[in-house]
Formats: sequence, structure tokens, C-alpha cells
Amino acid sequence: NNGITEACFYVSNCYLEGDVIEKDEKKAYEWALKAANDGNALAQLALAGLLFKGIGVKKDEETGFRWALKAAKNGNADAMKIVGDCYFFGRGVDQNCTQAYGWFMKSANHGCAYGMLGVGLCFLSGRGATQDKTKAFKWFMESARNGNVDAMFFVGSCFFHGEGVTEDKRLAYKWFVDSANKGNADAKHMLEEQYPRGEEQFNSGTF
Repeated sequence: NNGITEACFYVSNCYLEGDVIEKDEKKAYEWALKAANDGNALAQLALAGLLFKGIGVKKDEETGFRWALKAAKNGNADAMKIVGDCYFFGRGVDQNCTQAYGWFMKSANHGCAYGMLGVGLCFLSGRGATQDKTKAFKWFMESARNGNVDAMFFVGSCFFHGEGVTEDKRLAYKWFVDSANKGNADAKHMLEEQYPRGEEQFNSGTF
């Protein structure tokens, strides 16, 4: 049964990508639904994404949330983070930042860098958890070390503003560069606004 379920999910991806077979988003949704109904967590998460975006099916965030929750309860760390996002922003479910924090933490404890970022944002904003910028910085750093580009920006921001860590604009510059080089628009903006002379400004230490 597991083999059949995985095959259904594979067929869904083929229809979605259009590499092996002609692209058909409706069929991608239908095959993902088959696999999701059989309990495949990856298919459940993928199905949630299709519903959130309205790909191959009418956009339905409430149903998307329910499928993401099923995937999360089946142990998928990425789904746990998505559920956290839904609760944090009130997407497909009533906003509940305490629930969001709980799901972000579950995701983080499963090694998901995006979940770690979510925990950091809760501590930084004081939404869902008592505001603690030192803890926020630690979670941003953990997420960044696990490759999260957005977390790299927040690490840079913490160093720049001295939030949760001693202010250090040279270290901030390094983290902004790392984040910007990987495509983060906010990091690019900070470099343009705060470090217009780039390496020359970094080397001279004039900020």
C-alpha cells in the first residue's frame, strides 16, 4: 500500500511539473488527493500547498490548513511550520499566536530551520511567547546556521540594532551579505541603505 501511495504522489508531481508528462494541474491535485487520503504526509503537505495557492483546484485556505495539520500530526516538520504560520497570521484558521509558537517549536525540535525562524520571530515580537530578544537572537542564529536565508537577515538585523546581542555593525554587514547573496531582498536593501560603500566601508569601520 505504501508503494501505491508513493506512486500516486509521484504521478501528482509529474503532472504538476510537466517534465515527464504533459502538465495538468487539475490531475496533479487529483493524484495528490489520492495519496493524501492514504495517509502520505508529503502528499498531505503538497495538497495543502495546492489549496492555499488555488493550483488545480479552487483556492480554499481552510481546507488547506486542515491538510497541513494532518501532515503535521503525521510528523512532517515542514508541515508543523506551515501550521504555525497559519495560526500566526490567521490563514485558514482563527489567529492564535500561542498555538503558532507551539507548532513552530515542534517544527524546530524536529530540525526544521524554518520552524527555528518562527520561534525566533515569536520571541522577537512577543506574540505567542514572552518577548525575549536574547532568545530570539539565539533561535535566529540556529536557523541561519541551518541555512535559512531569512534568518541570516534577522541575525544581521540583531547585530545592527543590538537586539538580543551586543551591537556589531561589522558582523551585521557579513550576515547581510550572506543573506543578500542568497536572494533576501531585505538584506539587499539594508546593504544599499546602511553600507553604500560596501567593502570599503566595512574595512574602514565607518558606519
